[in-house]
Amino acid sequence: MDDKKTNGIIPIIIGTILIIPLIIFNSVVIKILWGWFISDFFGIKELTIPVAIGISILFGMFKTHKSQKQEDSDIYKDLIVPILVPIFALIFGYIVKSFMFI
Repeated sequence: MDDKKTNGIIPIIIGTILIIPLIIFNSVVIKILWGWFISDFFGIKELTIPVAIGISILFGMFKTHKSQKQEDSDIYKDLIVPILVPIFALIFGYIVKSFMFI
């Protein structure tokens, strides 16, 4: 029984430790993408990190969350996907930006 409690607590601790850096990282990615596509194209001023954090939180509210049983949850998937999604968005955004003729 102690093993199940420990296995349930570890993801919560890791998630709690990583949530602030992930929010900041997502916000930096939003700021960069905003600068590449919105500011340059529409002439709107660039975002600050606090505004990007607010936008990240706002859009995070609309994200669908799957409810899974504790046994079905994969901790590595739950930790790696939030890191990889902004990285791939930044990579693909850079590729698209390189084809823009502004």
